[in-house]
Amino acid sequence: MLTIAGIISTDLFALYMMKRFITMFFGLNVDHKKQEWMLYGLFFILMGISFLFFRYPPLMTAINLVMLYMICRLYEGSQKKKILVTFLIYSVCMGCEVLAMYSCGSYDVHGEIKLIAPFITVFLVSICQFIIERFLVRHREAYYIPHCNVLILVPVVSIGLLLFLVMSGPKSRSVFISVSLCILLINFLIYYLCDALMEVFSELEDKLMFERLAAGYANQCSVMIQSEEKVRTLRHDMKHHLNELLLLAERDSGQEIRDYILNMRGYLENPNEYISSGNKGVDSLLNYMLQEAERILNKVDYKISVPGEMGIGSFDLNVIVGNLLDNAIFAASHSEGKWMSVSLSYEKGLLFIRVRNSYDTNIRKSREAYETTGKEPQKHGIGLQNVKKAVEHYCGSMQISDTDNIFDVKVMLYTLKKKS
Repeated sequence: MLTIAGIISTDLFALYMMKRFITMFFGLNVDHKKQEWMLYGLFFILMGISFLFFRYPPLMTAINLVMLYMICRLYEGSQKKKILVTFLIYSVCMGCEVLAMYSCGSYDVHGEIKLIAPFITVFLVSICQFIIERFLVRHREAYYIPHCNVLILVPVVSIGLLLFLVMSGPKSRSVFISVSLCILLINFLIYYLCDALMEVFSELEDKLMFERLAAGYANQCSVMIQSEEKVRTLRHDMKHHLNELLLLAERDSGQEIRDYILNMRGYLENPNEYISSGNKGVDSLLNYMLQEAERILNKVDYKISVPGEMGIGSFDLNVIVGNLLDNAIFAASHSEGKWMSVSLSYEKGLLFIRVRNSYDTNIRKSREAYETTGKEPQKHGIGLQNVKKAVEHYCGSMQISDTDNIFDVKVMLYTLKKKS
């Protein structure tokens, strides 16, 4: 018969291993440490009460799943990822528990549990955790795991199958041991598949960033060629233009001179060149994105005041401004107003960015994380998480508000200060 000391020690170690599992997918950063410790304390109490007084597998399964999910909610990530991680963790823990119970002999739900069984359980869980952490999961802090809806079926079915076998009464030990081993192996493969999908997703994000960066530079080259061609043409005809202006001046035709100069300036203007700040990264990105916005939206406002050098890399600028504009254009294009405004200003090492847009769709928000309502989360919504990481790299801050169908993002960057 298990002693109270044995229950406490094994439960505490089990909670520690669950925390290790959680940090494999979400990292160590959690916003509410105090709330996390309170949940772990409540988890420990509920585990002890359910084991000592009820020992009813469906109830214990429900408690474990609910508490694991509540803890996962404290971390940054999509809701689907949190649900998937909850079921993945418990499927491995439950598989280890069933394997340990029946490895020690026949087991009855309402019978006594051998003293060694819980210790074997936590030992098996620690081995599984080490293997998964060391060899299967490398992309820990990805906000989103693709195809969660399909992947989650495997741990759910695994838990349901184990629960059915345990509740159906004593069976052959070899059947339980074989099923438990197979379920553990299948879930190991799901851990590996999740990591592979996160790697592909990360590569896809980088590819989209570089494609946008390349498209921006290509568009900027086209704008420069067009502007250069106009300057060359005007220079070629400059003698005739000066003669015409001289004749108008001799006739003291002030209004005609102004009109002529305005026509010359209008000829030099390039409709595809929205920004000409002298900063190549800003000009290429904004000229490309604003051209796309003008094509899709009804109204686009912009105000740019930045120097030629700001101390922020083109790739980081693409991540921050590119994602903000990409999300704004997407949301505004599905709204009734179809408008967007963007402003960039620089002062004494600080870069201020503000992007506002109209939206009509419902916004899903998990804690401080916004989730896309579009069909392609790899392109929209997730971008805000990438923006947040890039902003933190420059020791900056980001504020988001969504009121009166207006989505408003304010970003401040310390361009002269970076995190190592």
